[in-house]
Amino acid sequence: MGRRTNYDANLAVANAKRKQTEFFCAPDDEEKNSVCFLFVSFAIIDDVGAYETEPAFSSALLHEARDGVYACAKCGQALFTSDTKFDSGSGWPSFDDAIPGSVSLREDNSFGMRRTEAVCSKCGAHLGHLFDDGPTKTGQRYCMNGVDLKFSEADKAALAEYYKNHPSTPQP
Repeated sequence: MGRRTNYDANLAVANAKRKQTEFFCAPDDEEKNSVCFLFVSFAIIDDVGAYETEPAFSSALLHEARDGVYACAKCGQALFTSDTKFDSGSGWPSFDDAIPGSVSLREDNSFGMRRTEAVCSKCGAHLGHLFDDGPTKTGQRYCMNGVDLKFSEADKAALAEYYKNHPSTPQP
């Protein structure tokens, strides 16, 4: 990565810290965009400065409909399965339940609000927030940042093995 690219990426991060919604880099340079995206992803997942949430409706995972597993983008721990994902209309990937033991919860009083923050239980990465307004039987809505998740399409055998090892998880 060249010196100018580092400067541009650092400048983009500094500018975004001033205003939370300034996440996007100029579309004229693919390399610059990828570098900026990596810095922004890091800042969101590690909950650095003004970053905590990606812009609504910006995640490629928002409309992901394939069978698979959503893992922590930082450490790779499996967090959610596709059968727990639903469209909440909020603009962020939403799930009604996490894989048991994969997500830790902690109080978050930032931005003058009282919320429950969801973090990866393995590496502590910021994932999003948990709300008690979900439309399914759990009543929960894990509202996650798409940049904090990595999707892996699962084959039928892998999903069958998962359900075998997690009998309390409802199957689709």
